[in-house]
Formats: sequence, C-alpha cells, structure tokens
Amino acid sequence: MEKAWSLRNSIDFALRDFFRFSLAPKPLAAPPGETEAAQEVSEFLKLFPWPETKSNQTLRVVDIGCRTFFLAPVLDQLFREKGFSPVVHGVEVDAFRRLRDFRTRKEWGEFFAVSIQNGAFHAADFLEWKEPVDAALLLNPFVLERSVLAWGLPLSFLKLEHMIEHCAKILTTNGSLLVCAPTTEELFQCKRVAEHCGFTQMHEGFWTPGPNAFQTRPRFGVLYRK
Repeated sequence: MEKAWSLRNSIDFALRDFFRFSLAPKPLAAPPGETEAAQEVSEFLKLFPWPETKSNQTLRVVDIGCRTFFLAPVLDQLFREKGFSPVVHGVEVDAFRRLRDFRTRKEWGEFFAVSIQNGAFHAADFLEWKEPVDAALLLNPFVLERSVLAWGLPLSFLKLEHMIEHCAKILTTNGSLLVCAPTTEELFQCKRVAEHCGFTQMHEGFWTPGPNAFQTRPRFGVLYRK
C-alpha cells in the first residue's frame, strides 16, 4: 500500500516539476490565512533565546522546506529586532506544487522574497545547498512515512538524518538550528539526530493553538547551537 502510494507521489512530483508555466497573474497581496499563520509562527519563534548584536552585522538565515516562504517577513523582522541585518533564504524542494489559486509555491515564494529587504527563494533540494548560514529553521520536517506520503511526496524524501547532518555542515560556528514538530514523539526523533550530530541544546519551547487560532496543531521546538 505505502509503496504504491509512494510511486503515485513520485509520478505526481515529476509532472509538477515538468509543468512549470504560470497559470495566473503574479500575486499582489498575501493569500488569505497566510498573515494569520505567520503571526502565530512568530509567537512561537519568540519563545527562544536567539542571538543578539548591536553592530547590525549580516545574519544569513535559511528556512528549510519553506513551502510558499510566507515566513520571510516574520524572519526578517525577528532578526532585525535582534540587531542584525538579515539575509533570508527560503528553500523548497516541491516548489512547483500548485495551490488553489493555480499559482505555484515558487511564484508565492518569489512574492514573499521581494517583500523584504534581502530575501531569496530557491526551488531546490536543501541537501544540495552549499553556502554557509548562521541560522537554520527546520520547521516540521518529515519524520514519519505517513507524513511525507500525505504531503504528496515519495518516501525517498524521508531524509531526517541527512537534513540535520547537512545543517551541521553548513552552519557557521555557534550557528543556530531550530527544529520543531507537531508531536513530542516526532520531536524526540529530531532531538536524537541533532544530538548525534553534535548540536548543543539551548532551549525548548511549546506553542499551543487557542480556540480562534488559524493553525490547529501545536508546535514543540528545540533551539540548538552548533
């Protein structure tokens, strides 16, 4: 059953990657719900003791598996408030998946990238990323087979260990890695891999949705230093 599901997802992914042309005009405003979701993620991110500076130094940030890169403004504001001049990258392997408005994640990613001072969206596999970064966010990485299949991807994209190992390679000394998951069981697996890769745990944070929240699942997260 899972092998057949994975095969179907492989075919769908290949077709999405092939049919890259635009079907709708360029977006002029954020889609409904993205603003609310971004604000809730912002609340979660502020639970952690991120590094601060007074020198306005450059901070290279990467949002791994950023989907539409809707967090670009949130990340830009977060690190500017910490005294940095952030350069925010979004990396999405399934960048040509189409949303309900017929635009691809890439089209939305480019929209959010230009909404901040220094942003860039990359339609790419994060495991091929080679540039050093100072902060990496791995928000809800695929931990379970059913999760990657439910998101329309083949099981070959289930690479938690490789993803965190690659973070360890590209992060600068004392760089920050935030990992989060919707369940404690999934977070436990992330923590196991992060600690095996030599990351030092700094802080754990927990965000739970309220009765009127846009997001319905909680966020369990850990901030690490390299």
